[in-house]
Amino acid sequence: MKNILIIDDDFNIRNLLKESLRDKQFLVSEANNGQNGVEMCRKRNYDLVIVDIFMPEMGGIEFIKELQQFSPKTKIIAMSGGEKHHFFTSNAVLNTAIARGALRAFKKPFQIKDMLHQIDELLALDEAQIGQASSQTNPTTSMSVNTTFKVDRRQLPQIIPIIADLAQYADNEQVTIRLTASSLRGFSKEWLKNEFLEKLKEVGISDIVDS
Repeated sequence: MKNILIIDDDFNIRNLLKESLRDKQFLVSEANNGQNGVEMCRKRNYDLVIVDIFMPEMGGIEFIKELQQFSPKTKIIAMSGGEKHHFFTSNAVLNTAIARGALRAFKKPFQIKDMLHQIDELLALDEAQIGQASSQTNPTTSMSVNTTFKVDRRQLPQIIPIIADLAQYADNEQVTIRLTASSLRGFSKEWLKNEFLEKLKEVGISDIVDS
């Protein structure tokens, strides 16, 4: 029997897929975030993983990157509803998932019969066919973002989550952020800078270029 792992923080989605797959005699496991999914994949070999994109602890894009490092032959289906509190749409993140190694992508809500059809199709592919399917679906082009913009300081709480979302699609583990700001009158520039640098160090950021 084929082993399938479902990773989604939405219980209803997990339960729908789990019951549908068990009706087809698959062995089904489930995890509620990418970190738990990685740990389960290290302990057991799965024939197929179905993973959501936006989840706590570790999202689907990061999960796919991790899984590819130690289990590159595991077949992956990505899914996403493009949650409203995230900057990127479903199409954008699902294209990224395909680029990272997913073989199929589904935008929520989806028809369960369509998902089951794709699962059957992927599980029937041998290694050579998987390589061919991957080369056809995974784009080889890369994208870089290098932009400068000014924002009102009151907008920063809305801007920071966008930067965090963007960072998870970077090829490099590190991204460069340049911050320019002036202090209010009466505040020492050196004091403000030192306080800021100390806060960065407290959260483990050490590669700081001071200017």
